[in-house]
Amino acid sequence: TTCILCSCRPQFNNSDSVLQKIGSLYSKREMTDVTLIVGNQEFPAHRLILSVSSEVFQVMLTNPHWVESQEKRVVLQESPACASVFEEFLQYFYTGRIRINPEVVVSILTLADKYNIKDLVKLCGDYMLVHIPHAAVNNHLVSWLQYTVQCRHFQVAQVGKRVPEVCPPRPLDTLA
Repeated sequence: TTCILCSCRPQFNNSDSVLQKIGSLYSKREMTDVTLIVGNQEFPAHRLILSVSSEVFQVMLTNPHWVESQEKRVVLQESPACASVFEEFLQYFYTGRIRINPEVVVSILTLADKYNIKDLVKLCGDYMLVHIPHAAVNNHLVSWLQYTVQCRHFQVAQVGKRVPEVCPPRPLDTLA
């Protein structure tokens, strides 16, 4: 609508409030219509949120050729490492926020790849690029490189190959 005082069309941004309301759907577990089962944990969720966040969930939960589309309880097969971060991963769908650290980044990236969450794949890749020196010092780099090469995240893999230039090896007597 047009403002009668100045004939402008004011636009307001209340996206933070809207995102907070969507996030409360997750925290309050209200109006859920599907339960994701990962290991021995159950995660009540909303098909709509899952479907708009992930093409994989969209197909799984809406395509009548998939058994899961008719089920109220959907069992997901995840590794123990991925299962341990699944709650944070799912919460990302509702809030757009996630805590990433060197110990969990590969697990989160694995889930983001599996469920085709492109923005989260990018976040994890960006995190890895910035933290490669830290990963090299704290024995995470090998697993990071193995995963990123296997899944064709070549940007991280290429930078990782340069670690010896950036972080020269320490003498063995300083590693104790």
